[in-house]
Amino acid sequence: MGSFSEGHLLSDYRFLEDVGRAVENSTRDAVMHGHGHRKSVSILRNYARRDGVDLRMLPAGLQRHRDNFSFFHKREKSFFWTVKLIFPQSRAEFTERRVAGSQSLADLLTRYVGTDHVEPVTQQRLREYNRERARSVRLFMKEECQPANAARYHEFLADLSLQENLRGKTIVEYPVLHVVIASHAHAYPTLSDASGEIKTEEAEVEGGKIQVDTE
Repeated sequence: MGSFSEGHLLSDYRFLEDVGRAVENSTRDAVMHGHGHRKSVSILRNYARRDGVDLRMLPAGLQRHRDNFSFFHKREKSFFWTVKLIFPQSRAEFTERRVAGSQSLADLLTRYVGTDHVEPVTQQRLREYNRERARSVRLFMKEECQPANAARYHEFLADLSLQENLRGKTIVEYPVLHVVIASHAHAYPTLSDASGEIKTEEAEVEGGKIQVDTE
């Protein structure tokens, strides 16, 4: 303690000031949900509502809330979402952070299915999806406002952006997408099916790109 001087104290104080400014600058343009801070949650929900998304939050102690790192970037006027991808035919799950609302789902899937961008470990985990015969996938998100014994799904279009797909939907914390091999899509009844409308939309991986065919 004898060697600790006023100069040391001033140096430490300036260091803390610099850290404070850096934190302030890095967060000035981002509004996070704050893991339970009511004001931050309210602001985030308001931005989501403006984009046509009914965003709902769980109590702070629940795991899904703790896993959510979605935020709205004010300067870019865009959401950056936490997105969970479930690949049921491989019993695998992956979580992506900072997925821009403007990013297409086709682009997001290139990291997982049928392209040169798939890492070997991921390719092995998703071998059922990366076989030549299983390169058509369909994307579903569970409708949150349905009874557990009567689950229905929204079908998402791979050539649209994440934000376009989320418009008009209810999200609990963050999107959870089921990436389903087309031949298994019958296990995911959609709201359109319930109203007598049948949609057949597949993301077809061909030549290193994911293409969407709509019939």
